[in-house]
Amino acid sequence: MDTKEFLNLRNEQGAERAYTVLVREHSKAIYFHIRHMLFDHSVTDDLVQETFLKAWKNIHSFRGPGSVEGWLRRIATNEVLQHLRKSKSRISMVSNEVEDEEGVYSIEPQAPTYWNPQDGEEKFLAAIERLPEKQRLVFSMKYFEDITYGEMAEQLGGSVGSLKASYHHAVQKIKADLGED
Repeated sequence: MDTKEFLNLRNEQGAERAYTVLVREHSKAIYFHIRHMLFDHSVTDDLVQETFLKAWKNIHSFRGPGSVEGWLRRIATNEVLQHLRKSKSRISMVSNEVEDEEGVYSIEPQAPTYWNPQDGEEKFLAAIERLPEKQRLVFSMKYFEDITYGEMAEQLGGSVGSLKASYHHAVQKIKADLGED
């Protein structure tokens, strides 16, 4: 649904009908937009709901000129950023040392005894998760969704040049993390 159709629907049939159509037509795209940034299904589901709740609360304030999906993506991106900030403040350091009555000893993870083809994908996703917040968002939006730098600038703020630099730095960090030159 384009912006004009959405505005006409909202004005002619009311906000409730417009919201129903909005969710039906855009929930899948918003789910994958968030999922590519977070990689956690349950958190993604929660943030999709939060995105559409915010859209519902602000449905009368949407005027265009951008697309409806762009508006929803901007809301979703803000929800992801808010979630990441909250998560960052709750993260605590985890130690590989355990203490019991007999003293302190270290727990080292066991290396797998076989090669699993999913290991490469898991390492790639883990490398993305270790990126700084802005680089992770820019990389995910460009790599997974092929969003243009112009669209990213609208959604995230900042210049096209700074977003290109963030993407370049993200790629370099991922390559270094994966041991590629």
